[in-house]
Amino acid sequence: MADTDDQPDDVNFPEIVAQEMVAEQRQQVRQQRAQAASQPEITEENFELHEAALIFNHLRQRIKQFEANLGESEEIGLQLANFGLAAQLHIRAISYQNPNLIEFHGLDPKGHKVTLIQHIDQLNFMLVAVKPIKKEPYRVGFLEDVNENAKT
Repeated sequence: MADTDDQPDDVNFPEIVAQEMVAEQRQQVRQQRAQAASQPEITEENFELHEAALIFNHLRQRIKQFEANLGESEEIGLQLANFGLAAQLHIRAISYQNPNLIEFHGLDPKGHKVTLIQHIDQLNFMLVAVKPIKKEPYRVGFLEDVNENAKT
């Protein structure tokens, strides 16, 4: 019986996938180190003043990881369940305001602009793959501290 696979018999796909995952993790560590170098030093005395920034940076990494696994015809969405019903948000940008607010900017399923402002103690959502509202899928933008941006 002829081999209908176009792949050579000597290719070990699990090994290739594992190598790609290790390379991706190394790249993420390099990015995290570069980000950490550009952040102000956080100490016990000023930790509470920078909590939103820490959570923002964690969300940035998680969202980038999630987006990396999306199909070409998908974009990232938030599935919320805090309002007595399940709400969905197509994320366009995320920002924060120290010490304790994270803001999600985007569109509802009908294309209306929305902003969700959440206290860091109340963050509770699922990242979901959604079909884009427009033809091309959107990738999330990240805005630094809203207060810092307003000063410049």
